[in-house]
Amino acid sequence: MLISFANQTLSRDEQTEIKGLELLHSIEPSAVTFFNKTPDIIEVKTYDDSDRLQWASYQDTIIKPYQVALLRARGKNISVCIAGKMTTFQCRKGKAYLFDGVILREKNWTP
Repeated sequence: MLISFANQTLSRDEQTEIKGLELLHSIEPSAVTFFNKTPDIIEVKTYDDSDRLQWASYQDTIIKPYQVALLRARGKNISVCIAGKMTTFQCRKGKAYLFDGVILREKNWTP
């Protein structure tokens, strides 16, 4: 089964290298499913939906290359900040996202 994120589709060969691939096949309503599709280890911090200052993160985690992780914070949406990037992404719980080093893409859910 091919997995598609906006205009990027993961080939079967790519899928064999993904750690946590099963997380991309289902919905986790209380979390954001995050796939690091970069060759780099990245540090990710999450912030509550209502946290405007983003002073203290809710979750701070390291995600290895081609690894999937569940990200959590309080609220319907959470803010995801990737260390070294000047952007904070707004993500909806119950959705899966692919990060390619520049852009965060939401997964296309097909029956």
